[in-house]
Amino acid sequence: ADLLWANGSQNRELVIREVQETRFQPSGVEGAVYVTENVELTSRALGACHLIAGFALGQQVPRLEIINRARQSSARSSDVSPADIVQALAYERSHLTAVKRTDLRFFSHLTQQRCGMFFGTGFINIVDRSTPKKVSHFWAYDAGRQLLYDRADHLTLLDDEDTTVEGSKRLFYTRWEEPGQINLGWSVIRQIWQVVHVDGPPLKRNRGTSPQGS
Repeated sequence: ADLLWANGSQNRELVIREVQETRFQPSGVEGAVYVTENVELTSRALGACHLIAGFALGQQVPRLEIINRARQSSARSSDVSPADIVQALAYERSHLTAVKRTDLRFFSHLTQQRCGMFFGTGFINIVDRSTPKKVSHFWAYDAGRQLLYDRADHLTLLDDEDTTVEGSKRLFYTRWEEPGQINLGWSVIRQIWQVVHVDGPPLKRNRGTSPQGS
């Protein structure tokens, strides 16, 4: 896998241009499955990691003000879940929504998908004042172009080796591991959501290939 450094507005533009010029969505995508040639990278994820989901949407995530308005409860919080993003999209009457893929449980399941835009949460390892911790974090994945976005300043380009079951495990769980250091990779995926068209037909759920509209 190759890492593209996207820190700073100029670098982000270079990364976006490289992806759009070298990686393309597969043809023949039909039904509810949503794909996009847009590359939405956030300039900040510290304390706002839900913005990473914009990569899967191909556009900015609804503002926190909108997310709070759309919440079913009266609570106001900066903690955002995938369901909160879906509610905010509906509140804005977006042409996009997302469905929870309970049939997909691991990152290796994602790399077997032929196309589709996915986002979700899991637990990532961090070091807080020299103390290892696990915290909830967002990730996004473009199956058609084989792109993983889980750090605000890095975009990972997968190759064929990374999309095997063993390769995807190494990529997802130990990519940030360094000898003698605490592994800052992922601990576990908690939720997987797929972006779809609001008016599209239901998805045919199939772990082996990306579903098409029924």
